[in-house]
Amino acid sequence: MRHLLLILTLTLAICWPAPGNTAEKPSEYKIKAAYLYNFAKFIRWTDSAFTDDKAPLVIVIFGKKPFNGNLTP
Repeated sequence: MRHLLLILTLTLAICWPAPGNTAEKPSEYKIKAAYLYNFAKFIRWTDSAFTDDKAPLVIVIFGKKPFNGNLTP
């Protein structure tokens, strides 16, 4: 009887969902926006690419707006 109770307790402990797994997963386009943003940071731009140090990087997307503002600062 004790072995059965021990097995049942261990099975429930292993199968019980962890509370940390309830976080919302990022959408496909949030991941793509983060990729574009971080990819642009690691490019060695020429001095003539921007007018000054504070000039924005403009990414143009044609068609529908799948990023829903995820690329805006």
